[in-house]
Amino acid sequence: MVSIGEVSSMTGLSVKALRHYDDTGLLRPAEVDPVSRYRRYGVDQVRPGVVVRALRDAGVPLREVAQALEGDPADVLARHRDRVLREREREDRAHDTARRVLATLTAPVDVVERTVPALPYAGRVLVVDADPDDAADVRETDAEANALLGDLAAALQEEGAGPVGPFWTTMRPGPRPEQVELVLCWPTVRPLPRGWGGDDVETGELPARRELAVRLPAADVDDVPPGVVHPAALALFDAAAARDVEPLEGSLRQTVVVADGDVPRVELSMTVA
Repeated sequence: MVSIGEVSSMTGLSVKALRHYDDTGLLRPAEVDPVSRYRRYGVDQVRPGVVVRALRDAGVPLREVAQALEGDPADVLARHRDRVLREREREDRAHDTARRVLATLTAPVDVVERTVPALPYAGRVLVVDADPDDAADVRETDAEANALLGDLAAALQEEGAGPVGPFWTTMRPGPRPEQVELVLCWPTVRPLPRGWGGDDVETGELPARRELAVRLPAADVDDVPPGVVHPAALALFDAAAARDVEPLEGSLRQTVVVADGDVPRVELSMTVA
């Protein structure tokens, strides 16, 4: 039999750790003196003590250390290392995303304030996940949105009602908490009656309003990591705060604008009170 101090010296486990492992059942001493409470270990417990120290130093959780003592310590360590590497890759990606986000926040953004007239529109509503799983989901949504906009534009042309400018999109809460409604709109020549185009078409009119707006090359939008608010949108809210004005809820719109011979630009705008 060997004392707890000797086991500590041979395994590198502190006396405090050995007492803890006794309490948790991971490494119980062979005997405990009923009077002095001195712990004594069998000579066959030194090897498990060394295994425990090695695995704990590598960050292996206690539950898995216990499994290692009953099975193959090397296999337990290998599986733990796989998890650590996967988590490290996730952290590296998160760090890269954070770096890109902070870099975009330093880019200068010019916000303009303008007064615009009333604008009638017709739109289609596409219900999508608020937090898409991956880039493939985003591409699928883009394809479906483009198809709906194409069909709506053809119907407006046949009606002789437009479109009379670039389309815009806006979002509002969806039927379930994890969903949003993506509203895809074309400006029209005149207000269209409710029910025009069927139940799937939404018609209305944006009232005359005061807006804050910013434009940026469409390519710049793609530089922002998925799921991150674009710095141009943040600039709109910063401008509203600086002007001491309140944006109207649900008024943030995105429009793709193409001037003559110019590159496509994404315009973000929101109505302010």
